[in-house]
Amino acid sequence: MKALPDGVLVRHRDEEAEAAQNYAKPKEGVEERQRELEDDVDFFDAGDKENPESDQVEVIENFHDNQLQRQSSEQIADEDNDEIQEGEMMGIVRLDDGRRIQVPMRYLEAREGDDSPGYEDVEMDAKQANENGGNDGNAGQEEVPDQPMNLVEGSQDRVERLDSAASSESDPEFRDLVSVEANWHHYVRSWNRIFTNLFESNQHFEQLAFHYRSKQISANPKLELRCLAATSALDSFTVSTIWSLEFIEGSSNDDWHETKVVVPAYARGFMFVSAGVEASIDNIYGSSNMEIPSAYLSVGTFVSCMLFVGTETVRCWGAGSFGILGQGSTQNIGDDPDEMGDNLKPIDLGTGRTVKQVACGSAHVCALLDNEVLKCWGYGLEGRLGQGNTKSIGDGPNEMGDNLAPIDLGINRTAKTVAAGEHHTCAILDNDSLKCWGSGSFGKLGQGSTKDIGDDPDEMGDNLEPIDLGTGRTVKQVSLGRDFTCALLDDDSLKCWGYGGNGNLGQGSTEHIGDEPNEMGDNLAPIDLGPNRKVKHVVAGGLHTCVLLHDETVLCWGFARHGQLGRCCAENIGDSEHEMGYSLTAVDLGSMRTAKQITAGYMHTCALLDDHSVKCWGHGVYGQLGQGDNSHLGDDADEMGDLLEPIDFGEDRKARQLASASGYDFHSCVLLDDDSVKCWGWGNAGVLGQGSTDSIGDAMAEMGDFLHPINFGALSTVAQIDIRLFGGSSMRGRLQVLHRDSWRDVCDDNWHGADAQVVCQQLGLAGGVATWRLVGSGQFWMDDVTCVGTEANLGACSFRGWGVHNCFSNEAAGVECHVDAWSHLADPDIESSAGRTEHSAVWDERRGSMLVLGGHASSHFIYYDDLWIYEASEAQRGPLWNQLHVAPAHRHGHTAVFDSDSSTMLIFGGSYTTKTYDELWLYSLLNFTWTLVSSAIKPEARVYHSAVWDGDHQLMLVHAGENGFRLEDLWEFRLQFQSWRQVESTDSPKPSPRSRHSAIWAHVAEAMLVFGGLGASALSDLWHFSLSTNFWTLLSPALAPGSHYGHTAIWDPTALSMLTFGGVKTQNSFQSYSADLWRYSLLDNSWTQMAPPGPYPSPSAREGHTAVFDSLKRHMYVLGGFNASYKNDMWRYKAPDFQEVPMRECSLGQECSMEFADVQGTQSQLVIVESVGLLSGLNDTSFAYLAWEGREFFLEGSNASKSLDWFAEPGIYHIRRCPVGMNASCDPLQEVGVNFGIFIIAGPFSNQSFRCDLGSHCLVYGLQGTRLTKDDKLLAMKECGTSPATSAFVDPQPVHGSYSGLGNVTFDFGLLPLEGFASETVQLCWCSAGSTCSDPEDFRTPAMQLDVTCPPGTYELVGRTRRCHVCPPGYFCPGGVSFMAQLKQCPYGSTSSRSSSSLQACECRRGHFLDVETGSCLPCLIGSYKDAVGPFMCQACPLHTTTVSAGAIAISECMCASDWFDVQPAPDVFDCTMQSRLPQRYVSNDTFVGFASTQRQVYSFNGSISVEGLSLEDLRGALEAYLGEHGLLTKRASFELHTAAEEATDSWVNYEVMSSEEESAAELSAMFEPWPFAAWAFQSSSSLATAVMLNPSSVREQLLECPEGMAFAPGSLASGHGCGSLQFEQVSPANAHGIATMIEWPDEEAFRALPLRKEKERSSMVAPKGWLAPHAV
Repeated sequence: MKALPDGVLVRHRDEEAEAAQNYAKPKEGVEERQRELEDDVDFFDAGDKENPESDQVEVIENFHDNQLQRQSSEQIADEDNDEIQEGEMMGIVRLDDGRRIQVPMRYLEAREGDDSPGYEDVEMDAKQANENGGNDGNAGQEEVPDQPMNLVEGSQDRVERLDSAASSESDPEFRDLVSVEANWHHYVRSWNRIFTNLFESNQHFEQLAFHYRSKQISANPKLELRCLAATSALDSFTVSTIWSLEFIEGSSNDDWHETKVVVPAYARGFMFVSAGVEASIDNIYGSSNMEIPSAYLSVGTFVSCMLFVGTETVRCWGAGSFGILGQGSTQNIGDDPDEMGDNLKPIDLGTGRTVKQVACGSAHVCALLDNEVLKCWGYGLEGRLGQGNTKSIGDGPNEMGDNLAPIDLGINRTAKTVAAGEHHTCAILDNDSLKCWGSGSFGKLGQGSTKDIGDDPDEMGDNLEPIDLGTGRTVKQVSLGRDFTCALLDDDSLKCWGYGGNGNLGQGSTEHIGDEPNEMGDNLAPIDLGPNRKVKHVVAGGLHTCVLLHDETVLCWGFARHGQLGRCCAENIGDSEHEMGYSLTAVDLGSMRTAKQITAGYMHTCALLDDHSVKCWGHGVYGQLGQGDNSHLGDDADEMGDLLEPIDFGEDRKARQLASASGYDFHSCVLLDDDSVKCWGWGNAGVLGQGSTDSIGDAMAEMGDFLHPINFGALSTVAQIDIRLFGGSSMRGRLQVLHRDSWRDVCDDNWHGADAQVVCQQLGLAGGVATWRLVGSGQFWMDDVTCVGTEANLGACSFRGWGVHNCFSNEAAGVECHVDAWSHLADPDIESSAGRTEHSAVWDERRGSMLVLGGHASSHFIYYDDLWIYEASEAQRGPLWNQLHVAPAHRHGHTAVFDSDSSTMLIFGGSYTTKTYDELWLYSLLNFTWTLVSSAIKPEARVYHSAVWDGDHQLMLVHAGENGFRLEDLWEFRLQFQSWRQVESTDSPKPSPRSRHSAIWAHVAEAMLVFGGLGASALSDLWHFSLSTNFWTLLSPALAPGSHYGHTAIWDPTALSMLTFGGVKTQNSFQSYSADLWRYSLLDNSWTQMAPPGPYPSPSAREGHTAVFDSLKRHMYVLGGFNASYKNDMWRYKAPDFQEVPMRECSLGQECSMEFADVQGTQSQLVIVESVGLLSGLNDTSFAYLAWEGREFFLEGSNASKSLDWFAEPGIYHIRRCPVGMNASCDPLQEVGVNFGIFIIAGPFSNQSFRCDLGSHCLVYGLQGTRLTKDDKLLAMKECGTSPATSAFVDPQPVHGSYSGLGNVTFDFGLLPLEGFASETVQLCWCSAGSTCSDPEDFRTPAMQLDVTCPPGTYELVGRTRRCHVCPPGYFCPGGVSFMAQLKQCPYGSTSSRSSSSLQACECRRGHFLDVETGSCLPCLIGSYKDAVGPFMCQACPLHTTTVSAGAIAISECMCASDWFDVQPAPDVFDCTMQSRLPQRYVSNDTFVGFASTQRQVYSFNGSISVEGLSLEDLRGALEAYLGEHGLLTKRASFELHTAAEEATDSWVNYEVMSSEEESAAELSAMFEPWPFAAWAFQSSSSLATAVMLNPSSVREQLLECPEGMAFAPGSLASGHGCGSLQFEQVSPANAHGIATMIEWPDEEAFRALPLRKEKERSSMVAPKGWLAPHAV
């Protein structure tokens, strides 16, 4: 058992009882025992003895008539250099062996005249308590009888109470203890020293346990326990300090503490001394070795194994070759990270089987099971597995467990213990005989041969004879060396056989023994160790042997090269005569040191000493000696004894068990007092369990605390255990746990508040104070229980293992529990020793953890950007606090919310020094990354605002705050879309601007509650905001807590309540920090103050703290804050249990009934009353009655199906119960009765609509209502509850929602058809997830009106048949409902492509440019052109050319200017030449041609029109009107009509449409398509009403070319599209001048090139708009 750390409260006493009894009269028997001691003490004068040189006291042996002769003696000096004073009285103490020692009387005197009486113990001793029939004073309560413990043996106490001279008379093996109590309280003298009489024992105790308390009163304080110990020769004595208390300067603690101290082997007496302290010592107990260890270790060359006593399972690590680890593979374990801990699985040894012992060989492992069956696995060579073959076992699947056959040891023979060597295995059987099998080399199997045994059939079982060790001899213990075997026999003699080449057999020779006949039995002499030397334990190493004698000394012989025998000079011992017997000296382990256990490795030896330290010597190349180097020790002088340092296993760590391997191995393992395991030495194959193959101990800084314990994971925890409080009340008592159908105690070792809190929590109580030192049954199931404090069950806490303990019967643990109270948790282990305020905290319900971010302690110039996680889940085994990543920036006054679904924390706003943030950051707990949300629309920067999280809708609401001034706005952030939206509330009152307020999200009401804050003054109002209706409601509860700001609030979903704590409150115009805890009940709209001041601890008043709520355990955590200083403390409040609020939910359109167990129709009347913040939904009233029918309540007024069809709106309502006896006139509006429960009407709100376009995927989202889920279903119907078929939904099927669409819940109706369909309006009808929803009648509730519309880019044609049609060129069609789904013609001068849906699709057509001032498309000016559609500018015609008119669409419309003539007829080739320069052949007398082209590009299409009784001229006129109505007949287009025959009129008329502009041709073609033409004709009153357009062709591109000598005239198509002769005309200068005045040129240079223009005309001209500077000019 570990000593408890300082500061841990170890006993709970009643303060009044303690005050009354602490200085009571001495206990009965004390004076009598004091006189007995005085009879053994004589006095003499110390004389002038000065400055003694040693601390030994010479024994006085000459006694004459009790007259002591004055002898030369030496002082017992302490660390204070307290000298024997001249004239000081000395005393003689008689020891239990009859010897007397001389000590200063100040250690022994009875202190006559001392008026400080002894301490009266409050507790009853074990005997008295048992006689009273109760525990800790609760007499008469019957205890369930304990069942026999079959898990471990020897659990009864070996304990004496020293300060009351009590002994356990029931234990015959326990001898009386001679002891005395003399004033075990503090005794103040001039040097302020506590003295206790030397107390001694006839029995050697291995540990002392006692309680102490101390208080520092002067400098250099000290409280020590000193031991008077005899040397090994028992002829002198030393005084040594075996325990001391370390004081923290300025500390003061009156609490009682318990500790246990290891007692040296030669201890003969003890005393307490002190200086500079007030101290009390009480309850001193001594015990023999009663410890039940937590585990047993065994190691081999390639493997290390541990048997866990508490679970009786085995886990092995190291090399996986040959299946050594029993995991069904050959994979190594422990050589790579993450292979230990919970990943290290117990070995399967059969269904229901447990393990009693494990033994490791070099490459195989054996286990003795609970049914005394023996199983071995691993390397099977030489038959060492005893299976009659040489196969390896455990390296493949299905080889372990029930498939692994037990070893046949003979008929009715079982094993008591097993040992495994490098190549062979031995077992002591139930009749104490010994059998060995495996490799027979050197005769180590003891069968008189070297034959292997166990590798062939019929060699095991009864065919294997027990080893003959002599007549009548049996075996007590066996140990296996590398190639030899040693057995400790029943007469304590020792025999070894096998390989003897180094004297390891101890026979004075190097002969092998056992490999020939007649070498065993009586022929094998016991090893001579000398008379009166009895062997307690033997260990066989690689080539040497060691024994632990009964006097706890160690002898070694055999191979000595590396010092493994602990003797210098490297000479083997035992290989020659006269080396054994008394010639064999004990290994020097150090002054006053003896051994408790020894182990032998291949070439090194280790010893566990009486002070629980460990020393190793011998071969040290791999660090197996643990000294931080690779040197050998023990092979040279001055390396053993006190010069050999104990191995450092860490501060204050003590060893409990050792293990080393005798095979070719160089590592050892130790079990420490804290049940941890550490291994060091050769790290081959991961045998050290550190996740690597590195050796440990061969270099500095590898041992001690640098060497981490092996991680075995959660070994001792269980999912659930039953507990009870015994011998007390429901609130306090001794704790007992149930295991294996037996109730037993819990030991109080390390029992503290967190453990008690877990117990109280499991019992349904709160808080918890640990109590201890209760007298119990003496049988314990749990020891060293360690809880985090938040576990739901004590079984989730770690402990040493079932039945593993080192406790006395009076060490039972207990608890005292609370309700509605606070618990002070350990201060956060985070880097904020200065404390912090204005930080944020969120609770992760799934992980049971809290995230804490930022904050500040600005007065100390500290600003935080750290992020911490507080793990409070049941699985927590490491430190409670762990730091995660730092925040993107320092901040405080921000808000944080947490989304459990995505494990994301959302951080918004805050400030740092003078900067205020408008940032929103997301932190993912899945990948531990920060993400900045980028959004153009977001709230302004702010600090001291509030934020709540709605997990159902995945949104955060941010309210108010400040940024130079206080805000009042409300914003909504949706995580799925990462988008902000300002929430505009309905026309209702709303909270005034504020900051430092609190807000919570009430899930049941789908609403936010906002309380208090700081506005123009401190605020006390409470507001309710309904997200469903965007409606604010001011609440007016009674007994309000008054104005608060800087407080925190959490939501308790069980109690339907808001808890607020702390802040700054205002009372009587005076402001102060508050420590009040208030609860607001949403059920009854009232405030109640909680956790009133009492005897329990509570947090101090504060503001700027954080609070989170664990709804599963009903814990509220409060962290940090400020109240004149920054806080770094953490508190937990346990909310009291509330009776579950009756809550019933019904769905619109479904049957609704309710059952209430404690309400009957004849006793009470139930009324449904509208809750706050909702629109009226009860037929224009505010309440409705519930009628009792049989055993259920139904709504009065519901129809025959008892459905909620008559409700107008869903929502959350109160169920109010009228008092018994009230009649139907009970008026709930007068607030008669009490709110009994919550009634939720689930369903969609009315008057909602949505639009889906034909031909598109219909995803319906944004459905609003109460309690809508993704599992609800919608069905498209003409009318809800009727036949579902519609035009667009021919065979509709119910559609359930999902969260993956465009809103909170999205319903996917799939791809809607388009061809041949027109718009329509249908109803989307709702059915709740809790209903069957199998029939259209189940969908009675309208959820939305769905407008099925023509999609953008189409328009609805209303003709003989309605349908959606593709928008034609030159138009845009926005789509939508029928009255909106019309053609929208592009503005003048612009056109569009087919399927255009918006005005933005209209672009300036050819020949038109965009006027940036008016935004209109204007024609290109004369002399310019534009040959493409789009936002391009017009271009100037080439040099010396112009156009006939504005709006030219191609360069081909350019012609030579006045006085210039084109002499090149090729298209787009200009050769304009002045008239005076023209050759005579280009001049004629008839026609003037500016620019003649022989080619022209045109676009045309054709088809037929069916007409009856319509002349060609009438048809032409009707078509011109039709096309002119749409503005499509231009100078660039023309159409021709002609009949199929030569007749003038026919029923079929062919048409041909031609245009020089591609876009114009496309626009015309769309109008000649059958459906648009028919729709227009159907609506037209013209003669075309019966016309039908047939066989329209597509628009085709044509290149027209004139014959030689002919050309097209310049200009548009309308000016003639035929070819003409090329003719030229002589132009007079005057005429040329007139033509020249009509031309406008783009720049000055071109302008000056016109010599005929007058100067004044020229100076008034300006460049036209829309022109580009022509490159040709």
